[in-house]
Amino acid sequence: MQEIKLKNNEFKFNVDANGHTIHPRKVSESWIHAYNEKYSNSEDENGLRDPQYGALNAIRAHWTVSNDPANIVMPTGTGKTETMYATILSERINTTLIVVPSDQLRKQTYESVQYFGILPDINMLDRSSALMPNTTILRSIPSTLKELQELIQNSNVIVSTISLLSKYNHEYKNLLASVCDALIIDEAHHIGAKTWSDFKGYFREKKILQFTATPYRNDHKKITGKYIYNYPLALAQKKGYFKKIEYYPIREYDDMKGDLAIAEKAVEILKKDIDKGFNHIILARAKTRKRAEELYNTIYNKYYSDLNPVLIISGQGKRKNDAYMEKLKEYKSKIVVCVDMFGEGIDISELKIAAIHDKYKSLPITVQFIGRFARQSKRLGNASLITNIANDDLKDQVDELYQQDSDWNELLNVISTEKVDEQIDLQDLLDAFDSIDVSTINIEQLQMKISTRMFNYKGIEWIEEGWKSVLDSDNTMYHYSNTEKLMILVEKFESSVHWSSQKDIAELGWNLFVIFWDENNHIIHINETDQQKGNKLIKAMFPESTRLEGDVMFRTLNGVNRLMIGTLGLKNELPGKLSYRMFAGTDVAEGVSNAVRGISTKSNIFANGFSGNGKVSIGCSYRGKVWSRWVESIKYWKDWCGDISAKVKDDSIETEDILKGSLKGKSVSKFPEGVIYRAELSHDAESENSDRKGFTKGKIKELVPLYNCELKVEHEKKDNQTIILILEINQERIKFEYIITNEYFEINQIEGPQIYYVSGKKIIPVEEYFYNEPPTVWIIGKGNIYSLQTNIQVELNGPSNGKLSEEHFILQDWKKNNVDLKKESQGKDKKSNTIQYSVINHILKKDKDYLIIFDDDGTGEIADVVAIKDNDKEIIFEFYHCKYSSSDKPGSRVADLYEVCGQTEKSLRWASDYIAIMNRLIKREVERNREYGTRIERGSLNDLNTIKNKLKAGMNAKINMNIVQPGINSKKISDEMHIILLACESYLKETYGSSLKVYCS
Repeated sequence: MQEIKLKNNEFKFNVDANGHTIHPRKVSESWIHAYNEKYSNSEDENGLRDPQYGALNAIRAHWTVSNDPANIVMPTGTGKTETMYATILSERINTTLIVVPSDQLRKQTYESVQYFGILPDINMLDRSSALMPNTTILRSIPSTLKELQELIQNSNVIVSTISLLSKYNHEYKNLLASVCDALIIDEAHHIGAKTWSDFKGYFREKKILQFTATPYRNDHKKITGKYIYNYPLALAQKKGYFKKIEYYPIREYDDMKGDLAIAEKAVEILKKDIDKGFNHIILARAKTRKRAEELYNTIYNKYYSDLNPVLIISGQGKRKNDAYMEKLKEYKSKIVVCVDMFGEGIDISELKIAAIHDKYKSLPITVQFIGRFARQSKRLGNASLITNIANDDLKDQVDELYQQDSDWNELLNVISTEKVDEQIDLQDLLDAFDSIDVSTINIEQLQMKISTRMFNYKGIEWIEEGWKSVLDSDNTMYHYSNTEKLMILVEKFESSVHWSSQKDIAELGWNLFVIFWDENNHIIHINETDQQKGNKLIKAMFPESTRLEGDVMFRTLNGVNRLMIGTLGLKNELPGKLSYRMFAGTDVAEGVSNAVRGISTKSNIFANGFSGNGKVSIGCSYRGKVWSRWVESIKYWKDWCGDISAKVKDDSIETEDILKGSLKGKSVSKFPEGVIYRAELSHDAESENSDRKGFTKGKIKELVPLYNCELKVEHEKKDNQTIILILEINQERIKFEYIITNEYFEINQIEGPQIYYVSGKKIIPVEEYFYNEPPTVWIIGKGNIYSLQTNIQVELNGPSNGKLSEEHFILQDWKKNNVDLKKESQGKDKKSNTIQYSVINHILKKDKDYLIIFDDDGTGEIADVVAIKDNDKEIIFEFYHCKYSSSDKPGSRVADLYEVCGQTEKSLRWASDYIAIMNRLIKREVERNREYGTRIERGSLNDLNTIKNKLKAGMNAKINMNIVQPGINSKKISDEMHIILLACESYLKETYGSSLKVYCS
């Protein structure tokens, strides 16, 4: 072989006796008799293994009918490189361009393809008669078109990267395409859609193969092209190409402790493997060079120096990295800390323990990474994977493996001593299934729209095989559990398309049927995508069943607090042309009245409300269906069905009472009598943490994010048709008139600079924002509470008399703590005579159970003080809302309660997103700490992140509310004040189950 070098590019080629370059066609002709294809039936036999042999024949079959781009999916370690070479040899392709994703892989492929890898070693290519390919490696852009032509015109194989080739100009790409007969993409998932489509366009008349270990690109979209071969992971494991991976998920919510826990587990596994005689090595993966250095210095080299850890990263010199690599290959080092070794094409089979401290930037790289660890070797044991599942990003990466290929369920053997209750319950349910079929449907990933149709059934058994008389058993996958009385059926079917009568064009569809027999309540539940077939299934499996329907269905609304009916369908029972009417919005009041008076029969209802644990939605129909706007696991659905059964069977529930107590909106032309005590921006805007949404003074002024803005009210109405709203933006007060007219409503700015609302690139006047996204105000009158949005008024069910019980009041000696009743905030100077200072230092710091005490006072606050407890099962937030007294002495002033009660109720919106609470606290701590010092009175920023990780992992949480108003004399609380406090306490309990304490004098 001779060689030409032009810049960084090389061309190695065969020469004849006269020293002339042998033409690529002559080279490929030498392969005709030298290539001897073999198929390996056993480990002792040389030849292509199953995945290689199958892929090669799939390529041949495809090329007999089409030159369309074809995808070959082969798991890492099943030999796709040799499959590429066997394709070139067996099909005698004169010139092939192989495109790879990285420099290291380009070098490896170039060196390997010159001798067709291991094919000569397994006697599939006779070295004595075959010419090795004329081979070019392109590392840079040639200076001229002629230079490129000199390199490639006599090549059998050209190797380069897509990052380089995408920079070639139009003429260079045209020349490549004209010279090459085939284009092969290795690791196709690395190539972006636009980069690949632009380059591939030049080869549209040529044969194109795309090899990958996963059908998904780095952007999570599927690789374009026809999938002609996909070798399953489970089969690769069954055939012995992969060993099981022992997956050790640890749970440590403190990020710093999490890194140490990963390292400890990895070293523990390594030492056990060494005792078994395996030369295993730990690979500790970090996301950046800085992070790798930190892990090496603070953990691996500090605590495990006896294992001679090495750090291999870019930027520390090739000589040092090469020396460390030799230490690994010679087993002198048992730990390597790195960033993307596998991404750079480095492959050491002894790397069998993966300690993933940080996730990969994309799932396909994770698949490739983990797949390499699983490769079979007689001299090595099983691979091990360790991640911290309290780190939500890592958990999501591994979870997505299961979502994209269910075979990972077989390959990853989860070894965990810690599971949260929900996981245990779900796993117990799944373990109860007796799988009759080998199914491609992974029921662990089943996510169901929450709905059910119900049937009465008094029988003692079900006809388990009855479904086969309804569905095609050859095209139906099923799971069932006799102990749980659950059956899952997934039917595959084809249907004709509406836009063609051609018989060979059809759409592939799937039907899902989930059946639960609630034996305790004698009810069958079915969740289906085809109701007609669902009815037949119930009849075939439960012959004596009858549809459950009628007025009892509306019992399912029982227990929903502050029930707000969104839509109500009624059948007219009186003679007339109109047999059915649908009521929505303000018309619901008329519909409810008709239903209660018996003029019409309820047909269907959809409503929203609160369960005491948050917001709920529920719909129900006379014909036996109940549904909600949720998508959940099969375990959740089964439990939900059990609750629905119990309500439907409860004869003590009167549906008329439920309807009478529901909330109804009505159009009004004036505000109700009473005091305005709170206002809110729409759609949880005040809990928005984005820096791209907010208000600005003038179109080009600095944006003030929503979290630094607050909507307040003047508590006295200007008149019965006008309310004054105050928008606070960085402590500046801009006034608006909220006017109700006979026609609709208006909100107009009356004081302050012109304000605009900004959302990304969208900028509109504040009046337009309020028109599109109307705020809500609350008014409290004698025994009544009203909410108003636009000109729609809803009367809430509030207390008209009674007293808040004594256990809700906590009396304080403010004088003893030297508190000025008229001074609320401690400020950045932490004034000791303020109400807030006293709460933090004389109330909260006495309780050692508080992990975090946070001074959140200021514009955009969640509360004046946020205190957090962690009892390992639940995160408990305590919000403290402080309000100064309107007088020097405690008394019975109603005015001292309105605003603080409004703030308390308003802050409960955070109960719908606990992670948003942590994001807000972390953001506010970082922002103020830069200039004025910390907001954290107890705990640390790391503690905030730890709590956030626990919440992300699904730990339960709740909020308790505390009103701090030393201006209230506990012995002089008036009836009106009690009603306000009772209304607040009722709201907290009915919506999110929050408790209320009042700190007073």
